[in-house]
Amino acid sequence: MPLHDVAVLASVGRHPASGRPRRALDDARALELALRLGGPRLGGVHVGSPPEPALRDYLGMGIAELTVLDAGSDADALDPLVGWLTERKPSLVLTGARTESDDSTGLLPYCLAEALDTALVAHAVDIAVHGDSVVVTQGLPRGRRRKRVAALPAVVVVGAAA
Repeated sequence: MPLHDVAVLASVGRHPASGRPRRALDDARALELALRLGGPRLGGVHVGSPPEPALRDYLGMGIAELTVLDAGSDADALDPLVGWLTERKPSLVLTGARTESDDSTGLLPYCLAEALDTALVAHAVDIAVHGDSVVVTQGLPRGRRRKRVAALPAVVVVGAAA
C-alpha cells in the first residue's frame, strides 16, 4: 500500500508553570516528523472543543488542515478517532505518547492500533516510508537507537526523545 495520507493526532497541552493551554509537545514532535516526510497529504485531527485557541499553534507549524471532532470535554477520544480514521483510511497515524492536559494513561495509541487492526511502533525519534512499509528509528534508554520496520497502515507513537 503506497503512502497516501498521514494523520497526526493533536491534543491540547498545558504550560507547566502557567497552566495555560498550548499545543502538546509530543504531538508537536509527531507533526514535525510528519512534515519531514514531505509529499503525502498531511492532516491533523483533534477530539475536543472546536474553539480551543491552542489548536492554532499546530496550523502555525505548517499543517494545511486540522479536523476537530467535537465530542465534548469529558468524552473518550477513542470512538470518534476510530470512526474518523476508518472513514479516512490514512496510511500512517502519528501521535504523541500521552496528552498533557487531562488524566492520561498513554493507552490511546495502543487501543487505536488494536481497533484499526494496524501495527504500532512506539518511541519513535525518526520515520521514513519505503514502499508499503514505514521504517521507525526508536529512541531507547541511554541514547541507544534501534530501527523497526512495520507494514502500512501503521500507528507510530513519537516520544520525548524525538
